[in-house]
Amino acid sequence: MLCRGPSIRDAWPQPAGALLLLVGGLIIAHAHGDYQDQKEKHKRDTDTSLVEVVAGYNTSLPCAIQSPLHDAPVLTLWYIGADDTPVYSYDQRSGVSGESWADPEVFEGRAHYLAHLNPPAMLIMRTTVSDAHVYRCRVDFHNSNSRVAWVRLRVIVPPSRVEIVTHVSPVMPGQRDDVVCTAVGGDPPPSVVWLQNGKVVDPNSTVGERGTFNSLEVAATREDLNFPFTCKATNNDVTAPVFAIYYRNVTCGPTSVQIEASESPLVEAREAELTCTAVGSNPPAHLTWYQQGKTIEDVYVNVTRQDNVTVSVLSLIPGRRHHDRQLLCRAENPSLPMATMEDMITLNVAYRPVTRLEVGWPQRPDLMTEGSDLYLECIVDANPHPYKVKFFHNGEEMVHNETAGVEVRTATTTYTVALQRVTRRNSGVYQCLASNVEGDAYSANLTIKIKYAPLCVEAATVVGAGVGERTNITCRVDADPPLVTFSWTFRSAANRLRPRQISPGEFSTDGLTSTLSYRPLSQRDFGELSCHAENTLGSMREPCSFSLVTAGPPEKVINCSVSNVTVLGATVTCLPGFNGGLAQRFRHEVWLESTGEAVFNATLPGASFSTSGLRPDHRYLVSVTAVNARGAARPHQLRFHTLKQVTEHLSLPSRPEPQPLVWVLGVVVGVVVAVVGLMMGLWWTKGRRSSHTLRNTEDDVTKLKNQDLTGDLRGQTDGLCMNGVVQHTIYDASGRYKGFGHLQQCGAYPSCHIDATCSGGSVPATPASRFSFSKKGGRGAAAGKEGAAEGKGGRGSDAASHAGKRNGASEGGGGEGGEGARKPDGRWRRVISQLSSPHESRFFDICRLAGGKHSQQSQPSESVL
Repeated sequence: MLCRGPSIRDAWPQPAGALLLLVGGLIIAHAHGDYQDQKEKHKRDTDTSLVEVVAGYNTSLPCAIQSPLHDAPVLTLWYIGADDTPVYSYDQRSGVSGESWADPEVFEGRAHYLAHLNPPAMLIMRTTVSDAHVYRCRVDFHNSNSRVAWVRLRVIVPPSRVEIVTHVSPVMPGQRDDVVCTAVGGDPPPSVVWLQNGKVVDPNSTVGERGTFNSLEVAATREDLNFPFTCKATNNDVTAPVFAIYYRNVTCGPTSVQIEASESPLVEAREAELTCTAVGSNPPAHLTWYQQGKTIEDVYVNVTRQDNVTVSVLSLIPGRRHHDRQLLCRAENPSLPMATMEDMITLNVAYRPVTRLEVGWPQRPDLMTEGSDLYLECIVDANPHPYKVKFFHNGEEMVHNETAGVEVRTATTTYTVALQRVTRRNSGVYQCLASNVEGDAYSANLTIKIKYAPLCVEAATVVGAGVGERTNITCRVDADPPLVTFSWTFRSAANRLRPRQISPGEFSTDGLTSTLSYRPLSQRDFGELSCHAENTLGSMREPCSFSLVTAGPPEKVINCSVSNVTVLGATVTCLPGFNGGLAQRFRHEVWLESTGEAVFNATLPGASFSTSGLRPDHRYLVSVTAVNARGAARPHQLRFHTLKQVTEHLSLPSRPEPQPLVWVLGVVVGVVVAVVGLMMGLWWTKGRRSSHTLRNTEDDVTKLKNQDLTGDLRGQTDGLCMNGVVQHTIYDASGRYKGFGHLQQCGAYPSCHIDATCSGGSVPATPASRFSFSKKGGRGAAAGKEGAAEGKGGRGSDAASHAGKRNGASEGGGGEGGEGARKPDGRWRRVISQLSSPHESRFFDICRLAGGKHSQQSQPSESVL
């Protein structure tokens, strides 16, 4: 038989089962609700559109719902999230279409619906952070179910500023993370980047508890001193990013050091400045000057610093000792001992020459003798090198002359002079002169003494003495060394072959001088005395000679003349004759010749003299007489006449210089006078050209009867003659009209003739020629012709002179014309006439002839109209 176990239903009591079923149903229902919520949330998140806006800007939330076919929306509602209470509505039902409503606590009047857009959208103006929500848009239709769209509004808040915090400064080259830039504020968190020279160098930012920050990870370099860093923070592309600038303080050494001089070359004793400039060091470099390895004191240095440039100015008064010295400027950064730079300059100092004259040969110049060679060298210390070096001997420049044994060499940097076979004349003081652009310099005197044997100072002389009279004869020699020994000899005129040695007791010696006390006892004791001297170099070549003769009066002076004669004085010059063997003097005397009054009397050592204080325009007698102890010579006499006192040569009183105003007035007056004169001349010429008339011509010489021009010629012997015209218009010398003058037969002056040589040459006497007139038979004209024919020059009348040339063909020109020749006593007068040809018009010259015993005609002139 089968057995059946108990069932569940049997196991559970009835009330408990019911409760279990209820709980299970609740669980299943809750699970299903959670599932639906999760499904709804997923759908909402998936279909929700995102709109971002920067706080304070306007934005629109689209309601992206497509209307069903054949249906239209009647109401649009906006909710915040899943709230059941709308915050905005837009009514599209008929009769109320276009009405909107907004929750005043949410939008505060900032919301508007833009139904014309596709899709329609709700406009929110001036958004704030409180506007950031998930919005739900529900659209109700006439016949269809309502539809929902989700929109998330995100409001962006830009960062307010950036803060830069420096951890390390200054920074060594290569160091990193010395500065941090942090953005303050901003939602969402902004991006913080570092830029340099417009380029992003570190974009890595980190979001921390205190905001977004970026630690600069770019290694420090020298370029950071020139290009600062910029930290920028932003979280949108609408507003400008906030930024801050960071100047990185990088420690680095100098990049260059340079020394410059204020002038080149430097000039001795003129203050100069040397400037040392160091660039690139941070902090600014410390500059130190060194000279010859020693530090120059800061008292002479002026230092200025600006940015990364340090300038040190060294004040220096250079001297010749500074030339070619080296100056060093060292730039160093105390923080970087290894980053040291230097610059060096060699000083070029210009200075005047310093000269020193030395003997190059011989080694012992104090022992030089005649015939040896001398070599001198001029040692010159100068910068720049001298452009000129000269040698001087006793103040006179030495010139290169190989013939004379003088070789001067100054073409190279060695300056020498060589003297070959020197003599005693080469002794003296030597100097050298060097010149450059800074000046000239002479060397100290170098004295050269050439040793030589004794020689006579004076030429052979004649000494006069009387028999039995003692005479002192002095012998002077020159020698080097000056220690000499003298001896004397005598050679009689009767026995010149055998000189006699004079005893040393008869003469004395004093250095280079020896004096012989000699007394001739008879005529045999007159002759030639010789003085001999010797030193360590030998005896003199030729002894000093003295001719002893019987003393007598001097000879007469010779070659006397008078010169420089003035109103008050004169100079008399004479040459002395033989002195008679004794010292002579000269007696000068001057007398006034007319009265014999002595005006000058003096005895002088010389034969020439000058006198003054004489009278003008007087004759004087001069006498010059030579005198010695034995008597006087015959006097030499001559005469001279002083000049006249010329009063015309006296100085006139000076006139004051004209003032500038006087010059100006003078110029103005001169211009006015010139203009007026030109106008008058034009007017006068025009009047003369319009007054020509012609009546008839005659061949005879006629006379002009116009009294105001010529006077009455019938009672006199002078007149005006011209080439024949019958009627003409007459003007005076000033060109004023004087009326018509009639020409008649020249009965009162029959000796007038036509001379066709007025222009200086023979021309035919035709109506178109120029003529002058002279008087026949007059002594002046006759003498002129005679002088011309005989070729004798003279001062006769011009007409006669020209006639003489034509007739006599002689170079003389004219004759004397007699003794009473005088100048013409009247002005020229001109008559304007027309010749026989109607095309030829000229001025005829009317020559006025003096009617006295002698006449002279003025030189004519011609003007062709």
